[in-house]
This record gives sequence, structure tokens and C-alpha cells, in this order.
Amino acid sequence: MGNEFNLLTEELLLSGYSKEEYPKYVKMPYGSGEESLDNIYGGFEFQRNYLEKHFFQTGCGLCVTARNCISGMGYMGINWCFENDNVLIKCPYHKEGCERNHPVLADMKPAFCFCACHMTDHYDYENSVEKLLRKQDEEKERLYKQYKEEHSGRICRNHMYYKEKDKEWEFRYDPVKCIGRCSYGLCPVRSRMLVKEKGNVFYDIRISTVRKDGTFFDGQPIISVVKGRKFLERQVSMDICRAIAACGKEEIFRREWWNGYSMQKLYDPDLKIEILNIRAERRACRDLEQDLEDIRNGISVVHESDRIKAKKERKKVNKQKQLERLERKIAKSGYGALNDAEQRMADKKIGADKVAILEQERQCTGQNRQLSLSMWMEL
Repeated sequence: MGNEFNLLTEELLLSGYSKEEYPKYVKMPYGSGEESLDNIYGGFEFQRNYLEKHFFQTGCGLCVTARNCISGMGYMGINWCFENDNVLIKCPYHKEGCERNHPVLADMKPAFCFCACHMTDHYDYENSVEKLLRKQDEEKERLYKQYKEEHSGRICRNHMYYKEKDKEWEFRYDPVKCIGRCSYGLCPVRSRMLVKEKGNVFYDIRISTVRKDGTFFDGQPIISVVKGRKFLERQVSMDICRAIAACGKEEIFRREWWNGYSMQKLYDPDLKIEILNIRAERRACRDLEQDLEDIRNGISVVHESDRIKAKKERKKVNKQKQLERLERKIAKSGYGALNDAEQRMADKKIGADKVAILEQERQCTGQNRQLSLSMWMEL
């Protein structure tokens, strides 16, 4: 047996049940197969409707429903789940080192403070986690309204963070979060409608390293600049663009770094990138004088729009070459010699009429070759 049974499965097996016959309040886990109870879930699982009718209790006596429990978490070699009667909740008191909690969980930090629960036969709402959570939500809402009044309503829920330990709200403005949520509506932070003018956030990225080719120029700096990179996939209100340009440098750097340069850094320790000239514009603009100055200083300059255009052109050329190879194959060996994928491409890209012409040309070429062979044999 590769996996240990959970307590529920052990009790059912001792009672004479098997994987072919078991009570209605349990089930075989989804995706575990039907050959064996030896699965990663530890055997049987409780039915969800069964759990919804039962209640659980913490070591300090708080009652809780199954909806607010966390099951199936592995920690310190223990599987904390309903089936092992040790399901977890996040401690509503955020108490560290609780003597009534499981010893393994007692030393967890308040930010990840879990509490073990056991099934019980009663439920008291007045002494429950649900009541505490409701009171906490009401207190959070009261503090939020208070904070909003203190700042004349110029806050946005998307940028608010609640600090549980200090029981206070904090405003952390991040305009990137506005994308797709309030692109053209009322902005409570500005206390006005967002402008309807659309744009994007453009920036330049400077990439520098040193030569490592073992030549006379080894160790000399290599600098290139990619200009006109777009931060957003689509245009949004210029208000949001200007806000991102003003305070979004770290987010732009993070996105660029983790989208490829972090991996290159493993192979090139001298690699450095720098985000420059962040701006909000309707479309990318070029500064020819600055480009010429960079080139005179030995910096390689590439515009993102040119790179995208060249990539599309290469893709178009490659597709055309692929179609030409397909046509030559049909003309040489016939449509029937194509595999399924090639036939689908021929039907879609070349068309039935062109395929018929190629087939006819192939047959005519074959007949001409036969005639030439016959004439040569007669000679």
C-alpha cells in the first residue's frame, strides 16, 4: 500500500465495508479510479451534503460549520481533513501559541494561524466562528466608512487594504488595478469621470552586458535599447495611463524581468536592464535626434513597432513557403499522399479548385513521362 488510509476509511473497513459496498454518506474520490482504495486521498471521502448537516468545534469550544473549514491541507506530515477528524479553520482570534490547539499548529505565525477542529453533535451560534466573522466584517465595514468620511470619499475599494492586526484600513494606490475595472467610469479617487481619450503606456528598456567572446574586445560593454514598448494590451483612459506612467515603474520592471530577463541573468551575470522614458501617449512616437545620438554613442537602437512588424513579415513569409512546399508535394505525389493535417491545410488555404489543377498537372506530367519512355524504347 503506497498511501495510508484516513480514519474514516479505516473505521469503515473494520466494520466490514469495501470499495464495492459502502454507506451512502461517503464516496470514492473523484479521479481516484475504481480499482483500489489506495489513493492519494486516503480512501473514502464524506459526501458534501453529509458535511453540511454536521458541525465542528475548536479546542477552545467555538462551533463552526463545514463551509468555513479548510480540508485536505498537508502540514508537518499530517493530512488535515474532514475524514481524519482534524479539519482546519483560520483562527478568528489570530492567537499564536494557543495551548488548546494541536501542538503542531500552536507555533504558527498569526498570518497563517490555523486551528484544528473535531466533529461535534451540537451547534451554538452565540458561541460560533460564524458570529465572530460577522462581527469582524461589521467592524471592518464601520472602519471603512469612517476612513472614507475622513478622506472626503476620495478612496476606492480596489486600492484599500485592511490590516487585521492593527484593525485599520490603508490606502495603497495602484493604477494598474484600474485596468478592466473602471476604465471609463467614475473615479472616486479623482472625484470625477475618467477622460474618454484613450491611450497606452510606452517605455524604453535599456539592456547592458559585456562581451565574452575571448577576442581583443572581450570585456567591452554591449548596450542596446528597445524603444516604444507597450505596457497595456489595449488602450484605456489617458487618466489611468498617466497614473501608471507616474508611479508604475516598479511594476513595469517586474513584468519585464520575470518575462525572460531573469532566466537570461542565470547565464549572463553581467546582464542589467533599466526602464527609461515611461510616458502616456495615444500612439508611440519616435525621437529621431535621440536615436541618432544613441547610435553615435555605440548603442544599438530597435523600435518595438519595427520588431513586431518584422516578426509578422517573417511569419507571413514562412506561411507562404509552407504553402508552396505543400503545392509542390501535391504536384509531385498527389493529394492522397498528404497526411490528415496537410489535407486540412490544403482544403483551407489552397482550395479545392487549385488542388484539382495541381492534380491535373501531375497526371499530364506523368503521361508525358510515359510517352517519352515509350519513344525511347522504340528507338
